[in-house]
Amino acid sequence: MTKILHPRPLRGSTAPEPRPTSARFPLSPYPTGWYLACWSHELGPGAVRALDCLGRSFAVFRDSQGAPHVIDAHCPHMGANLAKGGKVCDDTLECPFHGWRFDGSGQCAHTPSSSPNPAKIRIPSHPVIEVNGGVFFFFSLAPGASPEYSLPPLEPFNPLPRGWRRPRFFAHTFRTHIQMIAENGFDVLHFTRFHYAAEPPRLDYRADGPRMTNRVAGEIRAPGLRLDLRIQFDLYGPSFLLVTTTEPMAGKYMLTYLPLDPERCLVRGLVYFPRTNNPLLNLIMPPLLPRIVRRNLLDEANIWEHMTYLAKPRLSREERPTRDLRRWYAQFYEA
Repeated sequence: MTKILHPRPLRGSTAPEPRPTSARFPLSPYPTGWYLACWSHELGPGAVRALDCLGRSFAVFRDSQGAPHVIDAHCPHMGANLAKGGKVCDDTLECPFHGWRFDGSGQCAHTPSSSPNPAKIRIPSHPVIEVNGGVFFFFSLAPGASPEYSLPPLEPFNPLPRGWRRPRFFAHTFRTHIQMIAENGFDVLHFTRFHYAAEPPRLDYRADGPRMTNRVAGEIRAPGLRLDLRIQFDLYGPSFLLVTTTEPMAGKYMLTYLPLDPERCLVRGLVYFPRTNNPLLNLIMPPLLPRIVRRNLLDEANIWEHMTYLAKPRLSREERPTRDLRRWYAQFYEA
């Protein structure tokens, strides 16, 4: 079972966070959920990383016990960024300016002078889980919010069974709102224009609290080629997607979405799959498949980067899944 590291409650104001929006997307830009801070291999022992996203700056570090932490980056002493020159000292992160130290819960553990009292000083921290090769943190604009769901482990993943290829990673930043990307797998009519579907696929989807499962069945058609299409999408919260393909070939994908600001979203993911009985496919697919996934996203980038959000789109009867996805997704915006 995945362990969630919970910070202690933060004393002080409970005033709601500001909710900046953009002209194109009159939505809260930062829904409540789990976000990928970095890949585990990017955060070695004693490492510190700066992360600017979700309207603020974060410091990501791994303590001497190997546990990852995410705290707000600015030191309450004089505002220095803890991730810009800060270093890990035992289980704390030391400020590069005057040496104040903070543990993973945001509690001040040391000041070089006799005052103020470290016990009375805290900075915001965020629940963290490390799963599927990534360090994820929980974020909400609602003060004091805590996670009501966790993230599932990929299966198989760590360790991989004999015959499975190691994961390949990819990343790209899109100029769009996070919800526009999440809606993509429920837009049945776009499959024929962007994903070589012979006709709009059949969607069998079901919501269960913060999880939405969508099974897609159809047919891919290209010159001289006709293949069955079988994909299952499992969306956990607003920002974490597992994809399992069985046709035209078996594979596993993980996609994560991180809003950098109200109009830019960083998409990162990994893809892996078992060896096949075809030696040629085993040779060409490891480097090719991540490019195909990224290419599928880039094909729609021109649409995402120039579209605007319509609160009442003129949807056809066939586009009911888009409407249902929007209703489900609304639970991740603060009231």
